[in-house]
Amino acid sequence: MVALNTPKVDFSFTAKDFNLLGVDNKYYALSDCCGKNGLIIMFICNHCPYVQSIISNLVSDVDQLKKDYQVNTIAIMPNDVNEYPEDSFENMINFSKENKFIFPYLIDSTQKIAKEYGAVCTPDFFGFNSNLNLCYRGRFNDTKKEKVQSYEVGSSDLFQAMKFIAETGNSPIDQKSSIGCSIKWSNSTVIAFWKMNISPVLGYFVAGAVIGSHGFNLIHSAEAMDNLAEFGVVFLLFIIGLELTFERLIAMRIHVFGFGSLQVIVTMVAIWCIALAFGVNTNIATVIGGGLALSSTAIVLQVLQEKGSQASQVGRLSIAVLLMQDFAVVPLIVLVPLLTGNSEHSLISSLAGSLVQAAIALVLIFITGRLLLRPLFSVIAKMESNEIFISTTLLIVLGAAFITEQFHLSLALGAFVAGLLVAETEYRHSVEHAVLPFKDLFLGLFFMTVADELNVLPSEIAQVLMMVTTVTMAFTPLLSGLGDWIANSFSTEKTILDDEAVETDTQDLYNHVIVAGFGRVGYMVTKMLTAEHLSYVVVDIQSKIVKEGKSDSFPIYLGDVTRCEILKSVGIERAQALVISIKNEVTIKKVVSLVAANFPHVNIVIRLPDLSNVEVYRDLGASKIIPETSEIGLQLGGAALSLSGISESGVTSLKSRFRKGNYSMLKDLGSDKDE
Repeated sequence: MVALNTPKVDFSFTAKDFNLLGVDNKYYALSDCCGKNGLIIMFICNHCPYVQSIISNLVSDVDQLKKDYQVNTIAIMPNDVNEYPEDSFENMINFSKENKFIFPYLIDSTQKIAKEYGAVCTPDFFGFNSNLNLCYRGRFNDTKKEKVQSYEVGSSDLFQAMKFIAETGNSPIDQKSSIGCSIKWSNSTVIAFWKMNISPVLGYFVAGAVIGSHGFNLIHSAEAMDNLAEFGVVFLLFIIGLELTFERLIAMRIHVFGFGSLQVIVTMVAIWCIALAFGVNTNIATVIGGGLALSSTAIVLQVLQEKGSQASQVGRLSIAVLLMQDFAVVPLIVLVPLLTGNSEHSLISSLAGSLVQAAIALVLIFITGRLLLRPLFSVIAKMESNEIFISTTLLIVLGAAFITEQFHLSLALGAFVAGLLVAETEYRHSVEHAVLPFKDLFLGLFFMTVADELNVLPSEIAQVLMMVTTVTMAFTPLLSGLGDWIANSFSTEKTILDDEAVETDTQDLYNHVIVAGFGRVGYMVTKMLTAEHLSYVVVDIQSKIVKEGKSDSFPIYLGDVTRCEILKSVGIERAQALVISIKNEVTIKKVVSLVAANFPHVNIVIRLPDLSNVEVYRDLGASKIIPETSEIGLQLGGAALSLSGISESGVTSLKSRFRKGNYSMLKDLGSDKDE
């Protein structure tokens, strides 16, 4: 156990969202854990002696905080279980039962959340107020107090700090450094780069160069490493498929086959011309142009994920281009033997044969997936075996990849289609979390092997191409950062964009959601949309809120949603829904009337204080009305039922019955009822 100087509290830090598996085999997001007056997020582990010495007092204190001050608690285990088997998931379950945890105990298997929060040891405590702003960072208690045998509940530093936060919403003055065991990270080189705000992808490259044949030569089976590394790309494309649906893919068709094809063709021609200028044969120049026109899907997507840019226009278009590049592999595979004189067939017959093979493979995966996936996962879920669920998921991913590989297509393409099919089932999130650890592990191997492949091919041209490919892949994260810097240098500091500029920024959106208002309610709406990977855009009339949202990479724009031209600029004609999260009823009536009259296909969701004026807003055109008092009552009643032993499914079913028919069962509870 060591005393660590916890980094100075960053009061601008807000709680980051997550979706982690708990010891009760349920997945928890940030929204599932928030308390009315505050939230404690603590990183703990089973093996730390200090955790073991305080755990009984800690459980008592957080229980009291929940009862008296409505402050919730969650615990996250961030250690690398390969280094500490004592922190395995099974031992986490036993540890939580032995110490009677009354809060969720979650496993951060990829260590992603611990890195985002900047946790340095176990235990490490983060205290947030009701707005999820960080107000406390430090220890449970002073070490000397732990020596006292008779502990008084509520006397710890953590309890007193969270009590103050719950009562005032402000940060306590006394902030003491954490005490505990240092977190065992899985890769020190990668973490060092992450700490320096440099993409971990570059850290993997450096690690690969150090341990590979050009460094300490610790890896003697490069072929085995390459085979394993390829699975990283397979799992990555499967995850992308999970985040998409066939409907979203159809909506992206213009960008995939239009913008994506343009990128491949223009880049290929440009590189072809450069190769010819250096005296390279025409056919070889074509092969070089086709190969270098393709990007590394793994690296680009990893960089987008690290920067949280998937929901931005740059992120959406990047994914579209990468998908087109994966499709472009098919004709390129056909062209290579033809251009090198190793094919016995003509271009047309070879290309037609490859397209037929691709169609057969994809149809086979599609039909099999539609018929078998849902009933298969239903049976597996009833068995309540995490091991069987994971092994079944791996079988589906690798099986689909095997099918496309047999038809001379890329492994990743089959995994992508399988992901699309699984995304249509209700087991999507469970499957995603089963695959994530494997994806991160094999992707790390992929990045590391690239750095060790400079001397693979013997020919002079191949050597140069391999060097160019490796160097450009390694510098992709740095070039991405340079691109951001250049873009920011040319952009103005103005928050206000004219309607034409906003329209250009959002022209690729289709079937998206427009959120009007970015207060606490609007913010929570966007977090839920993000969790389901739905495209959205936010409009708010307050420039300060818009500026803060833009600094956090939210797709938010300044504007008055009562103006038709503002709604058109954010693609109201192509949107599927409008969520009005603002409270001003005059504004709500104006917006509902405007949208219902001009864009009748758009579903309109609004919030109201109660049910007294429901019919008025329904007549205006509101599709869904959320009465705040009724929803609060349902949540409180649901909590009471859960504490009384009613199952979660029973509580959910009852809530659905009350909500059915726009809360028709609650119409007698109008505004005349005293709250």
